[in-house]
Amino acid sequence: MALVGMCQASGARGLTGCGPGVVSSFKIRRPNLGCDGRSWDNCLRSVFPLTAEPKISQRSNQTPSVSLSTESQYSLNNRSDDQLSRFQIGESLDLTCKIVAMLKDITISKPRGSKINISWSSSIEFSCHNFFSPQRLQDNLELFWSCWYPNCPIIHKPSFSTSNASPLLIAAMAVLGACLSPSPSVRANANIWFNSVEELAFLDEVLLDESVTVNDSVSCDDDAVYRRLEAIQAAYLVCLIQYWEGVKPSKRRIRRNRYAVVLDAARDFGLDDLTRHKLPVDDASTFSWKRFVLLEMLIRTGTYIFLLDGAFVIFHNSPPRLVVAEMRMSIVCPESCFQASSQEECFVLLHNWTSSEPRQAHMRVVDLVEAMCNNHLSDEETCEGLAGLSMLNLFTAITGMYLTSIESLLFIVLQVLFTRKRGQTLTRYNLALHTLGFHYEVSLAPNSGSWHLQMGLNRWISLYDQADSWVAENSPGLLLCDEMWRRLGFIRHAKEFWMLAQLMLDKSQVELNTAGPSGGPFDKTRGTVYDENTMEYVHNLVQSLGDLKIA
Repeated sequence: MALVGMCQASGARGLTGCGPGVVSSFKIRRPNLGCDGRSWDNCLRSVFPLTAEPKISQRSNQTPSVSLSTESQYSLNNRSDDQLSRFQIGESLDLTCKIVAMLKDITISKPRGSKINISWSSSIEFSCHNFFSPQRLQDNLELFWSCWYPNCPIIHKPSFSTSNASPLLIAAMAVLGACLSPSPSVRANANIWFNSVEELAFLDEVLLDESVTVNDSVSCDDDAVYRRLEAIQAAYLVCLIQYWEGVKPSKRRIRRNRYAVVLDAARDFGLDDLTRHKLPVDDASTFSWKRFVLLEMLIRTGTYIFLLDGAFVIFHNSPPRLVVAEMRMSIVCPESCFQASSQEECFVLLHNWTSSEPRQAHMRVVDLVEAMCNNHLSDEETCEGLAGLSMLNLFTAITGMYLTSIESLLFIVLQVLFTRKRGQTLTRYNLALHTLGFHYEVSLAPNSGSWHLQMGLNRWISLYDQADSWVAENSPGLLLCDEMWRRLGFIRHAKEFWMLAQLMLDKSQVELNTAGPSGGPFDKTRGTVYDENTMEYVHNLVQSLGDLKIA
């Protein structure tokens, strides 16, 4: 259910401006919406005429469900004539054999605690060869780029090559793309490989190799860095596959275990402290496009790992594994720079951005959130300095402010608890004291009280309105299949996440003002069920505040 639906169901006022998306962005379903008068599956089938697929008269109710944006119209029958030649026969067959060999090995060996629920046989091997055949890989990778990639632009498409990329990363991309296929049989076949690809990704020695790290001076010629980045990206994509498409135990496993592995690998790798400060962008002769691409992929991968943590907190009431103060990487560059198809085009766009917005070009994520909530500058000065922020950076900022509002609330709660029980030596209150000290050290919350957060939210919505107007004016109407990867993904629903952050802040103030001597409503501020499988907490949050108006 989208946020607007929950608002209407709860009778909330002041929320009528929100559109669908905040929950549908994370509770993904395949909508049966029209595309030029056709069902979405038929629309996709026209754009992506899959090879050797039987005619499908209707969708099976037994296949996994996913969601696609239907807010833009796409031209049909527009695949370029040379698409079939993109995969060189020899290379693509070799890639298929590598992927099948990896899956066969992991399925037969089945390490201790394995979640793989299939046994290798001649029929399974045939199915594996068929699913990862050159033509199927092409179809599913096209679906990945066109339909899923806008939601997770962490790979550099202009320079991506299947002949150089990790087979494991390609397998994860193909499975994710297959989940969006218009063919129920393809979607069902993708489901077979969820657990096998997951175990391949998380048992990958490259992912767990702590000796490979990066910094601002990373060399674009370091193959080990590329390989570990690809391993982290593959593991992240597997998290998305299971989180959106997996069964409940798989979703829970991703939130509780697998994501922690990705986060630890990212921290060890150094993704949380990368900037473009040492990247020369003043002289075209010294500009290294390859180094820029590597740095930007690293920064974006770290950013999306942070956003996934935010999704777990927001929608499943999970404890945050990242705090905003950790986010010391640069904000992402404009999409036009990352999407540039040549070194010359990239340099011009990047040089223009760094020259016109030098503050933003050197800003870190933590600096962005602090700048939004900084009371040393007027609203006009702040908004002027942050004007032109990309939608992705705005989405990252609002996620950071939402998490900061939770940190602020926790800080207040622990202060109250410790004050009321100061004379007691019970273990849980000693623990509360240590927790309070930890959050004081690492959180922005002590310096970003509710007043500062409210100021930040007010500034954010002003910046969003500017960015949204620009996006509306510059968004293309019809997109060719080859250009669909340039679209905005779920970050277009950033305003609805702002509404959630505002609701959380309002809720914390209400419960702070009404807390009784025993703690009162503090006990239920974040709900009674943590790390829940459903998204009931978000619904209850909106429903419980039906009489509150957003400032």
